[in-house]
Amino acid sequence: MQTEKHNNTPFQILADDMTPILSDMGQAATDFSKGMQAAMIALYSIQAALIAYYSTRNSKGLIESFQNTRNGLRADWEKYTIFFKGCQAYSEDYVALCQYSVTHRSSETLAFASDVLDMAKDLSRETRILQFNNSRACAALETDIQRLPSDLRRKPSPTVVVNFNVEMNNDKLTDFIQHVNSPTTYDGVEAVRELNAALTTVRTSFHNLDLFWTRQVALLVDASSPKSTFTVTAPDLKSISETWSRYRVALQSIVATFSTSSDAVKVDPINEFVKDQRPPRSLWSRFKHALCM
Repeated sequence: MQTEKHNNTPFQILADDMTPILSDMGQAATDFSKGMQAAMIALYSIQAALIAYYSTRNSKGLIESFQNTRNGLRADWEKYTIFFKGCQAYSEDYVALCQYSVTHRSSETLAFASDVLDMAKDLSRETRILQFNNSRACAALETDIQRLPSDLRRKPSPTVVVNFNVEMNNDKLTDFIQHVNSPTTYDGVEAVRELNAALTTVRTSFHNLDLFWTRQVALLVDASSPKSTFTVTAPDLKSISETWSRYRVALQSIVATFSTSSDAVKVDPINEFVKDQRPPRSLWSRFKHALCM
């Protein structure tokens, strides 16, 4: 069963399982941004717990595998910024097309609509590429999560410290840094729960963004066809302008969020536990060290 309002306004589709799917681009993009931020914090917590747990034992490659998977999830961070900037640019051109259509016949808008269609196709294609990359990283992550030791799921891990391996010179990173640099323990169970919730949000958001851009492409294919029936009335334009103005506000905030957090997601936890717990060196080893000075 499918129901929808005007193509240019938010609409809802009921999937076969009757789960509501919102295709409001502004909301989907906002949910995606929040989901990715929450996922990266949860991933940091899990990795910190792993490092502390395996500080005195062999992780059998789990830490390295988890690090690689985490790298995969954050590899597209800059691409997210570029993608949502592209959405911003599209919003300006799409509204301009609709404004033009109010005072011109369908046959006179074909070239303009064709140009905007190309932008919509690019964004639709990029959505699916980013979605595929994210799904692949999540599949690898699921394998790593299944390998987590049972002990890690039952009790918090010792405190670990942050390795600031990038320059932290942006005041807007304060919240993230306070979270990861606070002297605390890391609850593996809670972190996994938070990660699952965050990645569910991300998957749903990707689905909704894909649905939205698919609809935009279909709308513009019609608008750029010689037999186009694409028309926009003055009342339509008011609704379209209000909707896309709201989208632009959301997109501006999202672009700022991804831009200012690009350094923060590069922060990795390191293990200081082994270093602090090492037995003192023997007199002979200290003597040899002194000779080499």
